[in-house]
Amino acid sequence: HLSEYLPAHWQARRELSGFTGSVGTFVVTADEAGVWVDSRYWEQATKQLAGSGIELQKSGQVPPYNEWLAANLPENAAVGIPSDMVSLTGKRTLAQSLAAKNIRIEHPDDLLDQVWTSRPAIPAETVFIHDPAYVSETAAEKLARVRAVMAEKGADYHLVSSLDDIAWLTNLRGSDVAHTPLALGYALVPRDGRAALYLTSPAVSPELRAALAPLADLHPRAAFGDGLAAQAANAARLRLDAATAAYALKQRVEAAGGVADLGP
Repeated sequence: HLSEYLPAHWQARRELSGFTGSVGTFVVTADEAGVWVDSRYWEQATKQLAGSGIELQKSGQVPPYNEWLAANLPENAAVGIPSDMVSLTGKRTLAQSLAAKNIRIEHPDDLLDQVWTSRPAIPAETVFIHDPAYVSETAAEKLARVRAVMAEKGADYHLVSSLDDIAWLTNLRGSDVAHTPLALGYALVPRDGRAALYLTSPAVSPELRAALAPLADLHPRAAFGDGLAAQAANAARLRLDAATAAYALKQRVEAAGGVADLGP
């Protein structure tokens, strides 16, 4: 879901490098490895990477990782990225940097599971309704605003994967992500009809179901792939935020026969 703060299930950089900061990029080649971090984390990364063979790359003082890869890899090489951890914008930027040397991008999405055998499960904590005292606009009003923009853009559906956007749209809160009141899930909003909300939480209270009943159907997060495929069929046009949607979502939409409409 590309949040800054992640459940342990997606903290691959921390697991593989030992660097525990909230932001950074870990790159491994056959001969070298590096972690790109901004100046907030230089001191911390220096200590945590010491003796690991992983080089600290100080963002702002060295080329960004995409340029480093372009400069250090041979022509016709391959770069693997986890498609659920890279945004559409990030994938496009990387591809542009590698194009001159015909370096292809691949998606070995099972690689982490192969090397990270103790990978934690995806969390599934309780989801609850945000206190109405602090809500200035109902979910129905927000959905109407979203649908008005969808009509302008010619989108059949809007797929929301950013957790803070889902929290805003639905007025729901959760505790799947440490230090943030967010629940893991996806929202699929049609231009007409009921929205679909896919949540990890196994237990949904009657109060929550009653609050959402006029607006959305609730599904387990595990059913998201099938639900997306069903809606993307017949060349449906699904709008995605290129900055916050993972590349994997575009793959799923197009594999089902849909059209991924990229925008802010």
